[in-house]
This record gives sequence, C-alpha cells and structure tokens, in this order.
Amino acid sequence: MVPVLLALRRYEVPFPSLFLGTVVVANAFSIAVPQGNPTNLLIIARLGLSPATFLAHMLVPGLLAAVLCAGAVAAAQQRPLAVPYPSPTRARTPLAKPERNALLVFLVAALAAWTAPLLGMAPSWPFSAAVAVGLMATWTRPATIVPWQIGVQIASALLVVQALGVPSLGATNSDALPGLLAVAIAVGAGAALLNNLPVGASAVALVTAAPIGYAASIGLAVGSLATPQGSVATLLARDLAGPGAPAPPIRRFAPLAAAAVVLATLTAWLTL
Repeated sequence: MVPVLLALRRYEVPFPSLFLGTVVVANAFSIAVPQGNPTNLLIIARLGLSPATFLAHMLVPGLLAAVLCAGAVAAAQQRPLAVPYPSPTRARTPLAKPERNALLVFLVAALAAWTAPLLGMAPSWPFSAAVAVGLMATWTRPATIVPWQIGVQIASALLVVQALGVPSLGATNSDALPGLLAVAIAVGAGAALLNNLPVGASAVALVTAAPIGYAASIGLAVGSLATPQGSVATLLARDLAGPGAPAPPIRRFAPLAAAAVVLATLTAWLTL
C-alpha cells in the first residue's frame, strides 16, 4: 500500500478516488494470505494452523471481498475517474546504487514471504530476516517516520477494550453459518467503532476453533472499513497521504463493509 500511495502523489491523477480504492483493497484483501495482516498470523499461531491451510480457506473470500469493495468505489467515483489526465512521463535513467540495493532487498523479502507458506512457515520470520540482512549489507540507516498520534490513539483504544472485556467467541457452533456471521459482524462492528488492532488483540485470544478464527479475521479486516478510524491501515494511509487524503464516508462505507463481511464469511463457510 505504501509504495502505491507514494507513486500516486507524484502524478496528476484523481488522487482521492484512487486513494479510497487503495485503502479498501489493502484492507479487504489482507485476509486472503497469512502475511496480509498481523491478525492472520496471530490466529494461525493461536490455533496451530499451517499457512497453507489458512490460505486454502481465505484466499477466495479475500479476493471476492476486495473485488466487491473496489467495484463499489469505482462505481461511486465514476465521474472523477473518467476525467482525462496526462500519462505520467519520466526520463529513463539507470538506477542509482541505493535504489538497486533497495529493489534487491524488496524482491528477496517478498520472495521469502510468498514461499514461506509452501514450506509450512509463518511468513513474518523469513521476511524480517531478509530485510535485516539487506539493511546490514547496505550499511545504510533508513529514515523512519513514527506516527505517534496514531500510536497513542490505538493504545487508548486498547485500554478501553481491555477494560470492557470481550465476550467469548467459542460459545457458538463453530461450523454453523449463522454463528460465523454473528462473530464476523460483531467483531467488525467493534473494530469499526474502536480500531481493529486493539479489538483483534482481545478477540484473537478468545478464538477456540478455526472457523471462528476465519470469521474474526474477516470482521477485523473487512468490517473495519466501515469507519475512518476502524483500520490501522486506513489511519496510516491517511497519515502518509497528507491533508489531501479523503476520509472514507461512513454513509457509503458502512453498508459496503457489511456486505463484504457477509460475502466473505459465506464464502469461507463454503470451504469448511
């Protein structure tokens, strides 16, 4: 998501429309692969699932949710997207050495993350190892941006969630569609109201079966699209994009998130 947003800022394109499209796809499709978001990795570790098993059940639901959300944004933003804009032109110049190093590290880390599930490993470890080795090999200190305001907001929400408590997610029949829909919608509503990171930290600890874990992951990633503060990815995207980034409109995004949650949960249930 970050490279896409940085690229969009360089050119004269309908940024608000493409920004919203990037945000919804980044959130909705994050349930499709184990490394898509931290919640997936927590669920895999909590239930002892293999990355391949998670992928088999969540790839199609994530793809359908992303297509639905992207299509809805495209339909709503049809007018600004139809306005002609100049094709980006850029002089072809050889990559500088720091750029070549960064590209090599990125490719190696991405390859490590994608092949890890095939070897039965969580993608986070080989990905992190590849990045660490690449940074040490280049002997450069990258500039870092710490979003302190977002960190304080999420930490405050985490305290609220811990104080209120989360009802057990294991009380429902783990294979019944109504129960899975109830879990996905309830977790998604909590994520939309507070934030998916603090809600996920509490909800994942109470997940007792794989189907419930899938439903919780759907609610945390897709349901959080209902509000601007629901997803960590959305908050980071708006912070990165600057003052020109539009806030996802709740009036349109709440029904869209609900529909995508139901579609993804139904599809995941069909794979059980």
